[in-house]
Amino acid sequence: MADLLRQYIDSRKAVFEERVRLETRLKQINKALMLDENDAGAAMAAAAKPVKKSPAPASGKRARKTRAKNVKSLAAFVEEVLQGGAMHKAALTAEVEKRGYKFNSDKKVASVGQVLYSNKKKFKNHGGGNFSLAEAAAPAPQAPAAPAAPAGA
Repeated sequence: MADLLRQYIDSRKAVFEERVRLETRLKQINKALMLDENDAGAAMAAAAKPVKKSPAPASGKRARKTRAKNVKSLAAFVEEVLQGGAMHKAALTAEVEKRGYKFNSDKKVASVGQVLYSNKKKFKNHGGGNFSLAEAAAPAPQAPAAPAAPAGA
């Protein structure tokens, strides 16, 4: 029994000594990284957080991508961009993405094309992949002609 007690005390002492060595080494590392103790604690807490893993898909199925969250619909973004005038759908796609729309598909131009071709009341197709807003494509109303002056006056 005394032997077991001695082993326990020696093991516990060795663990505490190892802890002191590790804490000293950690302070050296933090000093090299120029972290104060508060920053180091936050960094360690962030590193200790478990990484969320998606559940494994059922056999034979692919995991679904999470859907992008957008403030406005793709059609609203396209309409906003076309306020500036007619554009080719590839340039339109780049501008829509630049303004913050997150596409759910890798086929971005096709997604924009679907919006353009399926909404003929809003978007006018000029051929060759060029589109504008339908109301902007309509000819400007002409003012009525002034009445002709009498010939003898």
